[in-house]
Amino acid sequence: METADIQRALSGLDRTASGIVDQINGIADRISYCLENAERYQSEGARYMSMAASEEDSSTAQSYMASADSCYASAEACRNEADGLAGQIDGLKGQLSGLAGEYEYYKGEGETKMAELSAAISQLTGATSSKYGSAQIRETLNQMKQRLVFNQRLVSGWNDRINWINSICGGGGSQNVKVLRR
Repeated sequence: METADIQRALSGLDRTASGIVDQINGIADRISYCLENAERYQSEGARYMSMAASEEDSSTAQSYMASADSCYASAEACRNEADGLAGQIDGLKGQLSGLAGEYEYYKGEGETKMAELSAAISQLTGATSSKYGSAQIRETLNQMKQRLVFNQRLVSGWNDRINWINSICGGGGSQNVKVLRR
């Protein structure tokens, strides 16, 4: 596989990974919002229950208890929504983990290309002492060395991306978002 093809594949993978991470971050923000609301409703429900306990009028106490029940139901609905969103994150992390495998494949292609370039450089290095065409051989050698450095940077970039994906997915796509229960 040619370096340009590898580079195009890398660019496409980067766009896909970036889009998935943006989705994960958006959903994580929504989960935080849901959990904050659940906490707020839970506190409001507790406040109503406290008011009901200290209220002497039974009608007013029942009204406070109904308000507390409504708050507790809203808190539970928020937690359930957060649970559903966390499941979506798990699915996206699975997709992202799959991209790590693709990065690994192209990293292998890049390493193969580096080995080919290293072998060619070794052969050309021996030929530069030739008296015929040595200037052209040196120029080709310099171009190959530049391509080798470029491929080394590509492979290093793949390692960085694979590590980045593993840090997001926890190495195995496990859920890093904690959903609180009452």
